[in-house]
Amino acid sequence: MGSSLQGPTDSGTESPSRTIPIPAQRPLQPQDPQPWSLAAISDELVVSMLDTKATFCMINSNKKSTMFSDHEELEVNARCNKGNGVLRRLYEEQARYKMYRIPIFYPPPVFVVYLKHLDDRLKEELADLDKESKDFVMKEAISRICEQVDKRFFLLSAKLLLRWRLEN
Repeated sequence: MGSSLQGPTDSGTESPSRTIPIPAQRPLQPQDPQPWSLAAISDELVVSMLDTKATFCMINSNKKSTMFSDHEELEVNARCNKGNGVLRRLYEEQARYKMYRIPIFYPPPVFVVYLKHLDDRLKEELADLDKESKDFVMKEAISRICEQVDKRFFLLSAKLLLRWRLEN
C-alpha cells in the first residue's frame, strides 16, 4: 500500500480533486471610479495606438512601364496599387518614418497622436493630467512604439529630441 495524493476514501470512492481558487484580476473598466495611474494611462495609450491600423500602398504607383520593363513586375505593381493595399499599424509606420528624421531635421518632426483613435475614458484621463505628467505619459507611450521599430537607434539618437502633438 503506497501513499497517494488521491487515494480511496473510507467509502471506497475516489475523492474529488482539490482546486485552489485564484482570484481573477479585473481589467480596467471604463466605469472605474478611481483615476488611473500614470503607468495605466501609458499602457492604455500604447494599446490604443497599436490597435489603430491603416491601409498603405507599399509600391510606387507612379512607375511608368517602358519597352524594357519586366512584364511580371508590372503585373505585381498594378495588383498592389489597386484594391486594399497593405494593412499596417499607423503609429508604428509613423515612428518608422519620423524616427530616422528626428536627429537630422530642424525643427525635428513631431509625432502626431489623433484623439479619434483613443477611447473616451483615455481622453478624460489625459485631460485631467497636468502638463508635465501628460508630457511624461505621451513620451513614454511613443517611446515604447519607437523602441519596437529600432530600439538602439531610438535610444541613442532620437529619444532626447522626441516631440509630440495631439490632434483631432
